[in-house]
Amino acid sequence: PRSTLFPYTTLFRSDILVLEAADNGVGIQQKDMQNPKSLGLLGMQERAAMLGGAVAFDGNPGGGTRVTVQLPLNGKARQNP
Repeated sequence: PRSTLFPYTTLFRSDILVLEAADNGVGIQQKDMQNPKSLGLLGMQERAAMLGGAVAFDGNPGGGTRVTVQLPLNGKARQNP
């Protein structure tokens, strides 16, 4: 079954912005998270890293997927060479 819910949370912790989104879909599997062809996941990780942050994916087969993004609020984005 496809996801029918997509709640999200935005939190400010000290100098970090935390965005968390979860769904109630099929749940991403570990092999999909590690697949070099998962360009959407890689793109999210690269964009967060460019801003000095990080992305974490948590899948629960049959129980949905949670994506957590943490970004610094202090303007310390990584500079491209």
